[in-house]
Amino acid sequence: MAKPESGLARLLDQLRPGGLINIGLYSKQARTPIIAAQKYFRDRGYTARQSDMRKAREEIFALDETDPMYKLTGIQDFFSLSEFCDLAFHAREVCYTLPEIADILARAGLRFIGFDLSDPAVRRRYKQRYPEDKTLTNLANWNSFESRYPDTFIEMYTFWSEKA
Repeated sequence: MAKPESGLARLLDQLRPGGLINIGLYSKQARTPIIAAQKYFRDRGYTARQSDMRKAREEIFALDETDPMYKLTGIQDFFSLSEFCDLAFHAREVCYTLPEIADILARAGLRFIGFDLSDPAVRRRYKQRYPEDKTLTNLANWNSFESRYPDTFIEMYTFWSEKA
């Protein structure tokens, strides 16, 4: 969507007080190499044509493993043309920081309930670092955590919120 917050507002119109909503947003920090790749290919005139996407993947594979764009080869979406299109040639990708998400939730009257964390190691590492946050819901802590571990939300932030 061009304006994800407008879409959220429409969804919230349908949500009852106390209702839960699962939200997925891209992380500006985690997607830094993806954003760089998007710009790189856009600047070179690549499009979402299959031939351009294949050439783009070949260029990424040819990079040194220390190049930040090479990280894309570690993302599952890299290996399917349709998913690579969404990854590197997304038409309207909007990325957020956790402080921006906290502001959006506050303006929308939503309470952050927690992340869907597919990797149990992330939960363990967070609990070790922030043992006082028993509910794992302190977004300021998560922002610091993501700064230390920038690939934590490489896929996206997926989280639950409750309407006041």
